[in-house]
Amino acid sequence: MNTLARCSFFLLSILFLASALAACDITGRKTEASPSGTLRWGIEGVSDITRLDPARAADYQTNIAINLIFGGLVRLNPDL
Repeated sequence: MNTLARCSFFLLSILFLASALAACDITGRKTEASPSGTLRWGIEGVSDITRLDPARAADYQTNIAINLIFGGLVRLNPDL
């Protein structure tokens, strides 16, 4: 059992180091912002957002887009 534990530890260590090195970028490239100022955000599993009406948003992905668009435009008044 001791040999099996050592072998498992060794293999897991090698796997961890390999995945850590694979995540490193050795070229040192910097990503530049889009000159047009357009934010592009990929939402997984969605081909099209159905509507951008905040009152009629029905799904999670549409709510994310609506919060990105209208979040900075609307403020709640605490005196209401």
